[in-house]
Order: sequence, then C-alpha cells, then structure tokens
Amino acid sequence: MLGRALGGKALIAGLRRTSTVRGSPCIKEAPRAPQARRAFCDIAKDGKGAPLQTAAPGRNALRNEQQPTGLEKKALIWAGRFEKEEDIPEFVSSEAIKASQDTVRIRASYVLMALMLLFCLALAISGKLAAKKDATLVRKNQERKARWKEEAERAREAAVAKAE
Repeated sequence: MLGRALGGKALIAGLRRTSTVRGSPCIKEAPRAPQARRAFCDIAKDGKGAPLQTAAPGRNALRNEQQPTGLEKKALIWAGRFEKEEDIPEFVSSEAIKASQDTVRIRASYVLMALMLLFCLALAISGKLAAKKDATLVRKNQERKARWKEEAERAREAAVAKAE
C-alpha cells in the first residue's frame, strides 16, 4: 500500500541501486553501459573534486597498518619476525601483528602443556614415595585427630583441677 502511494516501481528501483558498505549507504549508478556500472562508492572528495586526505602524507590509505604497542612489539620479536625492538618499523600490518600473537599463543600453550606433564609426573612420584613411607593422607588425618583428642582431654582435666 505504501509502495503504491510513493510510486512502487520507482521506490523499488531506488532501493535496488542502494547498497550498504560498512554502514555507509552508497548509491550505484544506473546501468547505462557495462563500463559505467560501479559496485562501490567513489573515494570521498572535497567540494573541489580532489580526494580527501585520509592517511598520513605519503602513506597508502587502503593498507591496514597500525602502530604496535609495547606488548605487540614483544610478540613480534618472540615470534621471530624481527631481531630487536629497534628493527620494528613505526607502522606494521595488522596481519603481521595477529600472526605473531597467534605464534606466541601457540608457543605459550606448548610450554604450559609441558609444565603440566612435569607436575603430573612429580605428583605421581611423590605419591609413590609417600605410600612407601606409609605417610598417606588417611594416616596423617588419624594422627591429627588423635592429637586433638589428647589436647581436649588435657583441657578438661585442667578445668576440673581448677574447679576443685
């Protein structure tokens, strides 16, 4: 009903010519000739027709680069991408940073797995040695409870002796 009131065919044709690229609506040109058809927006231009400066002068606006933080610099070094912190350029691609972080994450998980296996072996060995000495948890618990009973009896005897 609304489409008929607004001129249905024109409304639908207008919607077909619009596309959303990263949240900004761009209007495509009408398909007049095969070479005139455009899929995405033009580069943003100022009022005089010159493209707007979106990146630092001398830098490509379409490259996905960022300044690495201190932790990202350490990850780049630990992953073997660079030898020293001085060798790291001011801007590094985000793909290189992400790849180095993944490499560091994998190496850290390997180290944690190796430590877990070592601790498991150490616990198994110490448990077997304690079993040989008959120093089990049940024996230790029984000895502790026997001490508590003796201390309680001494406290009662001292209370009775005081009362007399």
